[in-house]
This record gives sequence, C-alpha cells and structure tokens, in this order.
Amino acid sequence: MKRCRVEEHLGSPRALQCCVESAGVIIVAVADRHRFNFAQTGPKPARILIAEDSPLNQQVALKQLEKLGYAADVVADGEQAVNVHNRNPYDIILMDCQMPGMSGYEAAWQIRNHETETAATKRVHIIAMTANTQADNREKCTAAGMDGFINKPVLLTELEVALLHALADRASQREIEAIIDPVAIASLHQLRTPG
Repeated sequence: MKRCRVEEHLGSPRALQCCVESAGVIIVAVADRHRFNFAQTGPKPARILIAEDSPLNQQVALKQLEKLGYAADVVADGEQAVNVHNRNPYDIILMDCQMPGMSGYEAAWQIRNHETETAATKRVHIIAMTANTQADNREKCTAAGMDGFINKPVLLTELEVALLHALADRASQREIEAIIDPVAIASLHQLRTPG
C-alpha cells in the first residue's frame, strides 16, 4: 500500500482525492476537518442514480452529492430504478431500502439478476441507504446484492467514503478488464449458473 502525507495535499482537493484513491485508504477525519469544495473541479465522471421515495431525502442527497462534486439522477421507487438502470446503466446507485411498491431490496436483486442474465461486463455498485441500523438489516442488504451500507440520516463524510469505495471498485474492475480479454470475460459470465 502506498503511503502519502496528507498534509502535503491539504491545499489541493484533487491531489488529496488521488492520494486517497491510489492508497486505497479513506481519510474521513481530514474530509470532516477541512471543508473542501470538490465541486470547484466540475462534476466528477460517475453516473449516479438516487432511488428514494421521500422528496425531502431526494433533495438532501442531491445537495450532498453536489457538495462533493457529483451530479445524479433521481427516481422515486425500486421499479423505476430497475427500469432506468437497465436502459442506461449507472456506475453507482444510492438505494433506499424501504420504498412503496418495489423495495430497494427487490430492486437490487432484480438488477443483479439482470446483470447475470445479460452477462453484463460492468457491475453497478449499489449502496443501501436505510434508517434501520439493526445488524440483520446489513445481512439483508448483502443478500439482495448491495455492495455498501449507509445509515440515515446520511452524514456527508459517510457518503463520501461510500462513493470513494465504489469508485475504487470501479477502477479495479477497469484495470482487470484491461488485462483480461473482454471476450474471455463474457464467456466466463455465460458459464455462470444462477443461484
């Protein structure tokens, strides 16, 4: 693991972000103590979808993402999240677990099922957003195919950490795809058995 001195990068939000991403380390305390304006560098290149039924929570999530330098689309239920993502895949989905109609759990399961059926080469990173903090809820999120977990109310630093994890996972996937033949990967996906 690469070691970097955070103090050297405090004046440069982009340099700090690169340092964090390349080191595989998340620095919550620094992000909390030093209010960087990541939005100065323009929107970050990540397609993000917010699946949240509460209009107030939608606006809060959009503002938090904007403060971190991201743009996002919003849907109000799980069924919309599945449909929108399957038409034009996102990199990250922030998924409320308890929504009317199709829950976030069901939506995540359907997205994962669609990825398997279509032998998708790109896997969306799904981050659960829930007010339920019980340990069994994390297990339920993982069983549904979610990759991360954030408690509501969502703290800006926790959201930033979750997004950095998602982007690091995406970067690792791109590195692997650059090394391994995409046709071989697609062939391996087709050999995968459901369940």
